[in-house]
Amino acid sequence: MRLLHTTKFQLVEVLDDTTPSYAILSHTWDNEEVVYQDLQPQRPQHEQPREPGHFPPENNVHGVPDWVKAKKGFQKVARAAGRARQDGYEYIWIDTCCIDKSSSAELSEAINSMYRWYQEASICYALLSDVTIDDAYTEAEHESVIRSSRWFTRGWTLQELIAPADVEFYSAEWRGIGNKLGSKRDDRFSMLIGPGILSNVTGVEERVLSGGLDPQDVSVATRMSWAALRRTTRVEDIAYCLLGIFSVNMPLLYGEGSRAFTRLQEAIMRETDDQSIFAWALTKPWPHRTYAKKPRGSGVKGFEAETLYGLLADSPAHFAASAGIRPFPPPLSGETTPTTISSQGIHLQLYLQPYSRTSSSDFWAVLDCKRRIQGLERCPAIHLRHLWGNQYARVFADKLELVKHPSLDVLYPDRKGYQSLYVRRKPIYLLPDFHVSIEYGSSSQIAAAYPPNRWDSTAWILKSDYAQVGGVMGVISMQGSDASEADGNSVVVVGIQSLREGSTRCWCCSMVQESGVSLEQIFDKLDTNIREGLDTPASLRLYNSGISSRVKQIVRHGRRYVYLAIGDKPDPQGLYLESSPSPGASQDENL
Repeated sequence: MRLLHTTKFQLVEVLDDTTPSYAILSHTWDNEEVVYQDLQPQRPQHEQPREPGHFPPENNVHGVPDWVKAKKGFQKVARAAGRARQDGYEYIWIDTCCIDKSSSAELSEAINSMYRWYQEASICYALLSDVTIDDAYTEAEHESVIRSSRWFTRGWTLQELIAPADVEFYSAEWRGIGNKLGSKRDDRFSMLIGPGILSNVTGVEERVLSGGLDPQDVSVATRMSWAALRRTTRVEDIAYCLLGIFSVNMPLLYGEGSRAFTRLQEAIMRETDDQSIFAWALTKPWPHRTYAKKPRGSGVKGFEAETLYGLLADSPAHFAASAGIRPFPPPLSGETTPTTISSQGIHLQLYLQPYSRTSSSDFWAVLDCKRRIQGLERCPAIHLRHLWGNQYARVFADKLELVKHPSLDVLYPDRKGYQSLYVRRKPIYLLPDFHVSIEYGSSSQIAAAYPPNRWDSTAWILKSDYAQVGGVMGVISMQGSDASEADGNSVVVVGIQSLREGSTRCWCCSMVQESGVSLEQIFDKLDTNIREGLDTPASLRLYNSGISSRVKQIVRHGRRYVYLAIGDKPDPQGLYLESSPSPGASQDENL
């Protein structure tokens, strides 16, 4: 840790066991800040101050260069140091100049230690540089200006408010405008800011601000809600600025984007079994979720119902409505099933309640936490869908329901209702790809396939996309002496039907590609007709052409493979549907 001498403007390095009393500054960054390198005059290494009170001889002390004093940020440093000096502090810590940000190792150590540094400071000065005090303003006008201050919107200033024992607030002119404990320094110190307005603006309970309630005793969801409306310049920092709030440490990996917030939640889960960490709801669609996009020409709505999500949020913004949630007390038995986190997902135990009487694949996962509303206790519940085996995924992630407390006789993990399940970080539906083959002796050849981005021409595999379930998955154009028709090539159309409880069935049929009609036009027309009920896979037999096609499922080593065999012999009925799967056996059926 480095401290800035409030008189000599020199940086000194201190160890934890020799740290003197110091003040600390909380502020928002602006242009032309004074950085570590600005306060490093060129002098022999042995003359650098190493501990408090040990400086080179006075005639060797270099003053602050004029070009540093000319920086806009220097006045902030000088005024903060002057305020600390008047209060009797020889040292102050300021993040802009006390951290060498050119060193990634030092930056990582500083960010992981920052909450403790603010916590151990004797006093914290919070500078609201965009708040100007005008004696002509009314108290209400001043409060309006204060509430709109940028200081209340930044991610880093949250821990700078909570960690210190006391925080004094100053306007742009360095006039005292209040503190978080509500105590008044002197008659010149106005009390425009106190615990009431701070709690109202930030959402942080007054008991937390006063030190009467340890933040670690507040639920994960509530602490996340404090940061829901805050922003950071870099995406990763919205996670890193919360490390101290949750008392966790982790390495910094700038460039990982929102993955940093995922790592933060995983680190939190290793320290607590508080299930309120899952009590979030989307505020807007996640950009990397492609399943929810309506397929071209589908003519249908509601694909958001099929979008799959993991258990962890993408941002603290999704906890905006999660304040006031409290975790359950530990079970009387003392037995709990630990949550296991892997690189792929989370294995845990949740209380499942059927979503409805008509569905056996959708459930409410009632979380082990509660919220009290008008004297009634309700439990947050998220909507889970059973995919296969023990794998589940969250759906309708924009909704967080409050349901009645589960019956008291099923509260414990060894009772009915609790299920061990696995939720992948990025859940997927289990869909087979189509492995295409040409029957022996056939003169047909594959000419093209649509959509081209899902056709592997080297392996002859048409990849499936969940957005196309219920419509057409792809169209394959065939050419050859026996497969050709006078008015165009033959094509094979394939699709996947959605059956009840999440199961699916593959189908295929063949038809003639009329001259001048592209594969894209065939795809769009049939896909639209099927989704809008104008056609069904069974009705496509009317378009039968001069080639054969059939789908065959093979289950090997517990994995499902679907093969599409194409030949010259025409099908009498034209449509092939995959039969129900049987483990370890191959199936095909002519319907």
